[in-house]
Amino acid sequence: MLPGTHLEGVGRYTFEILNRLCVNHPEHTFYFFFDRKYDKKYIFAPNVVPIILSPPARHPFIFIFWFEWSVRRALKKLKPDVFLSFDAMLSLLSDFRSVLVVHDLAYLHYPGYLPVSALWFYKYFMPRYIQKAEKIVAVSTFTANDVKSAFGVLDEKISVAWNALPATFDQNMADTARPLDVPYFIVPGAISERKNTLNILLAFEKFLRIHPTDEIRLVFAGGFMFPLQGEVKKRWTVLQKAGYLVHIDKPDDGRMRQWISHARALIYVSLFEGFGIPILEGLAMEVPVITSNVSSMPEVAGEAALCVDPLQLDAICLAMEAMSNDETRKSLIKLGKEQLKKFDWNRSAEHIYQCLVSVAENKK
Repeated sequence: MLPGTHLEGVGRYTFEILNRLCVNHPEHTFYFFFDRKYDKKYIFAPNVVPIILSPPARHPFIFIFWFEWSVRRALKKLKPDVFLSFDAMLSLLSDFRSVLVVHDLAYLHYPGYLPVSALWFYKYFMPRYIQKAEKIVAVSTFTANDVKSAFGVLDEKISVAWNALPATFDQNMADTARPLDVPYFIVPGAISERKNTLNILLAFEKFLRIHPTDEIRLVFAGGFMFPLQGEVKKRWTVLQKAGYLVHIDKPDDGRMRQWISHARALIYVSLFEGFGIPILEGLAMEVPVITSNVSSMPEVAGEAALCVDPLQLDAICLAMEAMSNDETRKSLIKLGKEQLKKFDWNRSAEHIYQCLVSVAENKK
């Protein structure tokens, strides 16, 4: 949760849960550990005490120092009942009981998409963090089962608290101006190999070959996780120069929702996700969703989206074609309203609160 940042994934989950924990439980004091200057909007209530711990930690080797030196010293001074970590990292040398939130184990399934230093860090430390934590909260049933399978975690140690729509999510965007004069598919979120960027580009090119007269665009709304390289860069450049590809770099929440609300469909055919909040955003905006049939995404989408094999270009292309059918779109939108009812931040926050209380009581 850095100043001026559009919250995605881990940041969004952290924001929504902490906001509710602090506001709903004024009887407790919450100490927030930041690694740099923070935005005051993240101090949700009078019972929040912000603490900046140096150095700024944005590299695996600095993570180790930050948790084992800075965090450990702060914990020793404060003597809290329980330490809550939203990024699946702990101080292994501290004696304080902890609750660990795990979003995914992508590093085990797609190790090639991480820098060598980050991969080493996760391989070495993640099993130790999992073992040390008294309670683990997974953001999806898929992630919970993944953790149990990979590390032999017992059922009683791990539970699920789903993501949900952002609290400030405005679903009434239909009256906003259309950002493009022609139809378009939107691909929200960070742009990376794991998000299946290449196959989305190739499937869209195939769609254009089949429907050469269609005036349609492919919109990527998000920042680059890593610089584009190889075939991805080549296909991206070709489509962009031809005018078929539009890129909005790190849009704020309002602009993102405007783009989503007017899209023909939202495409989220990632190779692997611990949850996938953009799926819910599409359902909420009454925009049909195309997503993957792997990892957590079928769990989030239910019957309210077209779930396809993310490695099959034909399947992605056929799903794009299906979005031209008004009856298909209406059916998915109707199912989406029911699917959304399953996900609620208040329920998830209360679940995590009960985990904290359980760990604190066991300590006493």
